[in-house]
Amino acid sequence: MNKDSAGKSSVTVEQEPHQLALRIKPIDGANFENFYVSADNALAVSALNTCLQSQVDKAESAQADFIWLHGGESVGKSHLLQALYRKACDLNVLAAYLPLAELVEKSPAALFEDLSGHQLLCIDNIDAVIGQDEWEKALFNLYNSAILGNFSIILCGRVPVSALNVKLPDLHSRLMSFAQFALRPLSDEDLLEALQLRAKGIGLVLPSELAEYIVYRSQRDIRSLMGVLKILDSQSLASQRRLTKPFVKEVMNW
Repeated sequence: MNKDSAGKSSVTVEQEPHQLALRIKPIDGANFENFYVSADNALAVSALNTCLQSQVDKAESAQADFIWLHGGESVGKSHLLQALYRKACDLNVLAAYLPLAELVEKSPAALFEDLSGHQLLCIDNIDAVIGQDEWEKALFNLYNSAILGNFSIILCGRVPVSALNVKLPDLHSRLMSFAQFALRPLSDEDLLEALQLRAKGIGLVLPSELAEYIVYRSQRDIRSLMGVLKILDSQSLASQRRLTKPFVKEVMNW
């Protein structure tokens, strides 16, 4: 399941010692346990965990990691970034998750200045700021700071770096040095397993036959499926009824 599928993150402000004042909290508790890892996306997930582990180990010889995740709608980009952020916090790694589409009106220089001392930056929606001079200069400076400070940056966008319209040549060359991983849409078979994984995670019993019925009645993307599952979960709790085909048909008007 991906965070892209379940809606946007919420921005809340919290004051904590040695933490970024602007904290982004996932709405649905995105984590690695409820993200279905298809064969196509296994390498990307492995790279994220390896990156985090290097910060956990804090080896003196460790190098800053730079990873670029890209893919279309509902492939799990935001879910993975938020899952990485959540896991980092659980492991006492000072991390931040920044969805730039929600922060684009802020001063990038001031925003990144608040990140001093962080070990891992998960920066989402990079497409929202590319092409803006102030943001591109700030991102270039952030990269240089990461090299000096030995912290890691994970960037997430819709397209590969080569397809971005980056105005600042120095920034483009830095972004091209990132390890790039494309996240692929799930196949129908993967969607079935992903739907059952999420259902199990929220305490719903979803037999394979019923999962197949839902997948083939819904739009074939994870966002739509998670929306259906959220509705069914809510109605199941309200009516104290288990998930059956007649119940699903009734609730979804199928």
